[in-house]
Amino acid sequence: MGNENLIEYQIERQRVSDFLSRTEKIITPYIHLNKPNDIDGEPQQYCSKELWKRVKKFVTRISKRYFEIFEDSIDLPDINVDLGTIALHWDKQRYEILVNTGNEQFATFYGDTKNITPVSLKGEIDMESSDFALIVYYLENSV
Repeated sequence: MGNENLIEYQIERQRVSDFLSRTEKIITPYIHLNKPNDIDGEPQQYCSKELWKRVKKFVTRISKRYFEIFEDSIDLPDINVDLGTIALHWDKQRYEILVNTGNEQFATFYGDTKNITPVSLKGEIDMESSDFALIVYYLENSV
């Protein structure tokens, strides 16, 4: 990586880190060690600290890989917490991807383009892998 690319990568890394820090502040009330119930005994929205750490690593890993391959910034997802899971949602002008994570190493995903002839992908992705960056790129650039 040349000096110019190294500087751009450091800027990208800081952008992702800032995004995850802001998101963590928002979802901190939903991070619990155990599954809590509300006053009526119903489950509340929550996720484990371990799951949040895996999601942070996943987003960091795919953004780094995306930058390494394409020398560009990846779009960052909306992040939602619901009953022990974290959903990553990219709803962009040209494509949409939803990744549902749980306590397993693998997450399920569904993505499609918003073209006249849509392209759809679905499956499981290893949260420890950076290959998901290629799926994002594919859906972003499908004609």
